[in-house]
Amino acid sequence: MTARYGGRLAAIGATALLTAAVFVLPAKAETDAKAVIKTYADIGLAKYEDSLTTAQALDKAVDALLANPSAETLNAARDAWKASRVPYQQTEVYRFGNKIVDDWEGEVNSWPLDEGLIDYVAKSY
Repeated sequence: MTARYGGRLAAIGATALLTAAVFVLPAKAETDAKAVIKTYADIGLAKYEDSLTTAQALDKAVDALLANPSAETLNAARDAWKASRVPYQQTEVYRFGNKIVDDWEGEVNSWPLDEGLIDYVAKSY
């Protein structure tokens, strides 16, 4: 059997399983709204804790770079910045029009480049 037919058989099998699931699984599971809210709050807290922890590591790495500039401390600071970006970006979903954050957030997210300059440089820049 060729890979072409194997892929088709796999797709047919997956479709059959999904179709069967429609008849076997309940149409709607009971949902506890308070449990859902608590879960999302717990996830948010974990993301903010991760963001704080990695930001503190970045702060230490920058202090080490300033105290002893070298290729090693520069690379450590770069790595710490990259590591801190992941949890920071994951917290973005929890921002609901926070004007204080909006004042400085663009400077954080525009480094190392202004995404508006990827394709061209605006005349007003």
